[in-house]
Amino acid sequence: MLSAPARAKGNSPLVVLHEPGERVPLFCIHPAGGQVTAYLRLRPLLGDEQPLFAIQSRASETLEREQPSIEAMAIDYASVIQGVHPTGPYRLLGWSMGGFIGHAIARELELRGELVEGIAMIDSRPVAEFDANDTALAVMSVMHDLQLSPELGSVLPELRKLGAKSPEGPDLLRWCRSHGLIPEAAISVGAFSSTVRRYLRHFQLLRDHRPGTVHAPIAAWWSGSSSPGSYWSKYTKGEVREKVVGGTHFTVIRPPHIEVIAAELRSLL
Repeated sequence: MLSAPARAKGNSPLVVLHEPGERVPLFCIHPAGGQVTAYLRLRPLLGDEQPLFAIQSRASETLEREQPSIEAMAIDYASVIQGVHPTGPYRLLGWSMGGFIGHAIARELELRGELVEGIAMIDSRPVAEFDANDTALAVMSVMHDLQLSPELGSVLPELRKLGAKSPEGPDLLRWCRSHGLIPEAAISVGAFSSTVRRYLRHFQLLRDHRPGTVHAPIAAWWSGSSSPGSYWSKYTKGEVREKVVGGTHFTVIRPPHIEVIAAELRSLL
């Protein structure tokens, strides 16, 4: 199981994954849920010369600290990034919702007159593919945060029905435990409820977001067997490079898919 990275001092959302190195730093932006532990896999794959930082949600401890929009996140995170790396160029990476936030950060940095050399995205799919009210998706996300890979199969409709009725309560966790989806000691009722709430909030922010246009080039890797067309080409004046690497939205950030992505990312960096 991945261990959590050390937080920066104070209340900063910055997480230092690897500080030394001669290359331009890479900033990894949190997906929905706000955690950045998935990016720990990149540390050994990118090598000792790659400074690697991550930005996690300010709502990791309490939802009241969350920003009201992805645009507000971008303004906040751009300032955090400039606090570490005051002048460009800048390089950004995001998995899932992190790609959308990374794109918004790039736009904010460009508005500040900075050069963004590239935005790397891992399965940052169009918002139309997500259901902002889908508690089942939030629960599945929590399971993958816990490094669980349950086969939902025939119980998925029941999970959706229960989630609509009790999206954040203990009944939902009890149901998951009784069906063998989440072990008893894996997560407390309080942590489960707060994490599900954070996912649902992030899904809504994602659905409300309308990307602007950037100049930075984009490299996008997709799960599954096909890409969602030329979605991101509408939101950049730069080049868009895409590749389908297989897996699912949740497993694309794990071996062996992340190893393929990291190898290509090294050449881009």
